[in-house]
Order: sequence, then structure tokens, then C-alpha cells
Amino acid sequence: MSTKHNWPNRDEWARDKRTVYAGDVHEVRVDVSRDVAEYATPEQFAAALAELGSYWRALGKDVRAANNAATAASPWWRKRRDDPLGYAIARDELADDVGQVLARAHAAIDHRKDINTLIKSLAAGRLPGFTLTTAPAEAAPVFASIVARYVAAQDAAVAAFIERRQTAAIDDAAWQRELERRAAISKGPLIHRMEARR
Repeated sequence: MSTKHNWPNRDEWARDKRTVYAGDVHEVRVDVSRDVAEYATPEQFAAALAELGSYWRALGKDVRAANNAATAASPWWRKRRDDPLGYAIARDELADDVGQVLARAHAAIDHRKDINTLIKSLAAGRLPGFTLTTAPAEAAPVFASIVARYVAAQDAAVAAFIERRQTAAIDDAAWQRELERRAAISKGPLIHRMEARR
């Protein structure tokens, strides 16, 4: 049993073959290896862990200061874990200056947690994508250099992808291969799978 498809015409197909989509670029970046060993020597790896550890310990002072300020600003700060719903409601009703104090406390705590997550991932030999820019370069210059090499690898992969995309074959031979591919698919999934194995 054949399957009907609403295939694009040749002009649409050719345009699509050479169009660079943001989603594709994102996938290319995500697919780049996050193995720390590819971007750092063992000495750099150890130095990065050491400087991030020092930065994390220094942030403890910021968290304590922010926590004390939040405690003084609102009694709800100490209740936020026991009564999260009540805390959320109360925050909406607080004066702007008090709300800002609590927001700074949350930011300080979250930032230190992010650094801890980064350290754990790095210790396991992986660069965690969502916290790559969490540590300021001045606090962790060796780590920043590792990140720079990782980003450069991403940029190179994206550039190569764009080059392949923009020079993809769209001549008569390529169009013929596309028509044959469509014909095989239209014959149905089972036949298509069988033909694909040949």
C-alpha cells in the first residue's frame, strides 16, 4: 500500500537543502564534545578545579550576608521552605525594596549552587553547558580559557555545517536521488525498510 506525501517541488527542495535553520545550528553546538580532556591539559584541569573551589568558598560569605539581610527584611524568609505557597503569596505583597532584598538572597544562593554543580561536573570530566558562563573570568581564568576553547570548537563545527549546507548538491543528479528516495518512502514503511537493507 502506497503512502501519499505532500512533497515540496524542486525549487522548494533546493531552497530547503541550502537553508541554515537556527534549530540545526543549535543541535550542532549541542553535539560538540564536552569532554574536558579535549580542551585542557591535566595541569589546566587541576588548576581550574582549584580556582573554582576557591571561588565557591568565597561565595559562602556573600550567601551568609544575603541570608542575614533577607532574614532582617522579612519574617517570611525563614518560612520559605516550610510554607513555600505562603511565602510565594507574601512575596507578591511585599514592598519593592524588601522584595529586592529577597531576590538578591535567592540569586546569591542559586549562584553558589550553580558553581557547585559546575565543579561536580568538571570533576567528572564534563563541561556542563548550562553553567559554562556562571563563573566570572577574573575569578577563574584557567576555567575561562577552557570554556573559550570549547566555544571555539562549537564555532568551528557550526562554520563547517553552514559551509556544507550552503554548498549542498542541488543539481539534476541530486534531484534524481531525491525523487528515488521519495518513491521508496511512498511505497510504505515495510517495503522502504526492506529496500534500505539492500
